[in-house]
Amino acid sequence: MEMQELEIVIGRDGQVAVSVKGVRGPGCLALTRALEERLGDVVGRTHKAEFYSSSEGAMVQERPLENVGERRA
Repeated sequence: MEMQELEIVIGRDGQVAVSVKGVRGPGCLALTRALEERLGDVVGRTHKAEFYSSSEGAMVQERPLENVGERRA
């Protein structure tokens, strides 16, 4: 099994892009769920072909988020 990795990039405009590597299929959504809940609303998602595959391997997923730094109650 490949190592699972999150890459988080915060832009100057405050938007956050999260890339998930080492996961195929929808398992990447579970890895980022808690982070999304803390950062704010998801404004978009981009899935590579690996998202639609069920076997192990690499996946990249970008998720720009709004309201960085604001915590939800």
